[in-house]
Amino acid sequence: MAQALDKARRISEAGWQSKFGSSNFKSNNCDGFIEKMFETGDRVESSQEISFILLKGKAIAYLYGVRHNKRFYVVDLAYEKVFSKCSPGRVLYIHLIENSFADCNTELFDFGGAGDYKKEYADLILHED
Repeated sequence: MAQALDKARRISEAGWQSKFGSSNFKSNNCDGFIEKMFETGDRVESSQEISFILLKGKAIAYLYGVRHNKRFYVVDLAYEKVFSKCSPGRVLYIHLIENSFADCNTELFDFGGAGDYKKEYADLILHED
């Protein structure tokens, strides 16, 4: 898992998030959020998943999420800025949505956070308190 985290960290630092200081690997408000999630992952009843897009063997985008009680929660997504016109985030969303529901083991895919484009993938929007 450490190798996957290193790949994700490199992508996050080369991605659009670093421009705004919002990378979950280095922002002051998150203080290593993703690393802490992986450290605690074995102590909770959920599975953590990280998916990559590879281009000629090099990881250029990732999506990190947690699966719990038939729900998939997107925690973080990042991609290298130079590939933004190819919409790697959308490619990862489509791939994960198809795979999540194909096995009939997922009832809800939670995109997390704001973003009007996420509505394109949903037939229902839940507001949970």
